[in-house]
Amino acid sequence: MAATPNRILIVTHGFPPLDRGSTVRVTCFTKYLPHFGWIPSVLTVKQHIAVSRGERSFDLPPDFPDAVRIIRTDVAKSAAKPSTETAASDAPRTPPQPSLVQSLAGRFKKAIEYLVAFPDTLLWWYPNAMAAGLKEIAEGDCQIILATAPPFTNFIVAWRLAKKSGLPLVLDFRDEWSTNPLFMDQFIFYKRWLARRIEKRMIALAELVITPTVPSTRNLGRNAGADSQSKFLTIPNGFDPATIPTDTSHAAAKDKVVLAHTGTLSPARNPVPFFTAIQEVMAEKPELRDKVEIVFIGAIDPIWDEAFAHWSKLFPIVVKNSLPANELLQWFADEVTVGLIFQGSGDGGKRAIPGKLYEYFALGKVVLCMDDPDGATSQMLTAMGLDLLAPLNDPKAIAAQLKRFLAEASEYQAKYTLPPNVLGKFDRKQQAGELASALDRIGKQR
Repeated sequence: MAATPNRILIVTHGFPPLDRGSTVRVTCFTKYLPHFGWIPSVLTVKQHIAVSRGERSFDLPPDFPDAVRIIRTDVAKSAAKPSTETAASDAPRTPPQPSLVQSLAGRFKKAIEYLVAFPDTLLWWYPNAMAAGLKEIAEGDCQIILATAPPFTNFIVAWRLAKKSGLPLVLDFRDEWSTNPLFMDQFIFYKRWLARRIEKRMIALAELVITPTVPSTRNLGRNAGADSQSKFLTIPNGFDPATIPTDTSHAAAKDKVVLAHTGTLSPARNPVPFFTAIQEVMAEKPELRDKVEIVFIGAIDPIWDEAFAHWSKLFPIVVKNSLPANELLQWFADEVTVGLIFQGSGDGGKRAIPGKLYEYFALGKVVLCMDDPDGATSQMLTAMGLDLLAPLNDPKAIAAQLKRFLAEASEYQAKYTLPPNVLGKFDRKQQAGELASALDRIGKQR
């Protein structure tokens, strides 16, 4: 007789149909945990706040387990007005200008949120999430609660549910919180103090704390104290094997080198040194102008609009709206030669590694990484012997690496084709199995 599956309550704001980078990790855990004896109940929001440029909407994958329960709760009415989940391709690039009254009201609302909203503006979800979570725990026979963050209201909800129910708590830090300048620089001083205090208390209660990078594991463990060291587990981001294209019969002829960036180009991901490097390379070899194509797919922060307008006059730059994940991966497999990584220290801190890197690996693409030399991404690639690296803000170093690649393209292609035993570490199904093993250990200890 087959063993009765266990039930785990997963608390997450990001979940399909909303398609953000924050949804991928938790969606794959939810999808694959049933293969290893753990059936999720997902506590998430019913309405989504302010779809940004480049954001997409998508349905659950066809192979999503029927046994997964999805509990969607409303955000309180005092929260921001929910969007209609319009896809980025259907939304205007420049929103209409607000009236003076609307502008003043918006500024007042932001000022109040800056002073009061903690840990983030999703706090308005807390009352409804608590009620729905306690009901599911009582009726759904849940054995463990897992929360993934940011947003860190997810952690507050899960922490309070664990304290009220007595169930074990698992925290998945996709990004660090109290040690992360990306969040702390936006906080007034008392919020920074409160974040450090609450984070330490949540980690003390948790049975397991997961992070996606070894540097984050070390840093959070150091801040949590000696008593918490044994509860940390590193599960990197990765790729869903079911979404990686196997049909590359339509791959473009390699008469052109395509350098492509996917996902959000945030204010911290400065593309200007890269554009400067491209100009230097093409100035030395003008014939490359017709042989090199630069493509950006996804949301580009308005701060870079002027830079794109300027540099696109000097050489071709293609900008496309976000694509559904399966279409994007197929296009990347067929068309792209080099995947681009822009990773600044202010973009999640030096201990963050962008999730797109693992999909680049799975597709067998060369990766040009522009990152702080002591950043987690550079350190990981260096340890793997992958050395197409340059500091984000050093156009000379970036140009030198571009020249190296163009001179030795076939050698780099072979180097960046990872063996199965290495690639398997980033397979999200295998990672769900690793998480399930950790959950089994927690269950046996109770």
